[in-house]
Amino acid sequence: CFLGQLVPVMGELAYAQKRAYRHNPLVDHQHYSKTLIKPQPKEILHARYFENAELEVALRAFDIDADIPVLHEWVNLDYSKKYWQMDGPIENLEEAYIKHLGVDYSHPYIGLINREPTFTIELYWATKDEVGKYYPFQVGDYGFHMLIAPAKKNIHNYSFYALATCMEYFFSHSKVQRMIGEADVNHQGTHHLITKVGCEFYQSLTLPYKTSNLTFCTREQFRNATQDVLADSRQEILMNI
Repeated sequence: CFLGQLVPVMGELAYAQKRAYRHNPLVDHQHYSKTLIKPQPKEILHARYFENAELEVALRAFDIDADIPVLHEWVNLDYSKKYWQMDGPIENLEEAYIKHLGVDYSHPYIGLINREPTFTIELYWATKDEVGKYYPFQVGDYGFHMLIAPAKKNIHNYSFYALATCMEYFFSHSKVQRMIGEADVNHQGTHHLITKVGCEFYQSLTLPYKTSNLTFCTREQFRNATQDVLADSRQEILMNI
């Protein structure tokens, strides 16, 4: 065929190959962070102190032995059944998380408020996650799902503090270029929370299991949205001896 006819065809083929390349589990790890996807177990990975150091928010890797019983309580609460959709017997939850911990593109974390497990946040690399098939992803995109347990006492802004601490840790890794959120369109509370840390609405996203609000947050957007609250907190406790 003529070169003029061949070039457009080759261009389309190259684009298709590039997309397939990005979803290939063996290649394109330029923006893959093993530190985030396979974190060290049982140690505190990041912490920040708010409210004059009276409130510690900390993050650690998921421990299946210690955390499954706690998570099982959370996912079976009435308010979390609809959006988390993992309620049921503990054996089913354990099996799901064994499989989850076996993948190489996602990891669940446990968040602690004053050293007590209070929330979970799942980080995933969008390039290889299912959601990456439904929007024009960038290879530095990392997404998250978050479930916060009911507070045992009234703590002002603790959901915001929790998410800001997590985002700060994720953005501290240079391979994370952009955080994406995909909260269910009906879950306005979550959508409001993630916009407080800098996430901006991009479009409605129709997935096989839900319709979501797709949001993007760059490192700069996060810093602009949280600079005041982070400036009023600390990453370590200062003690006068």
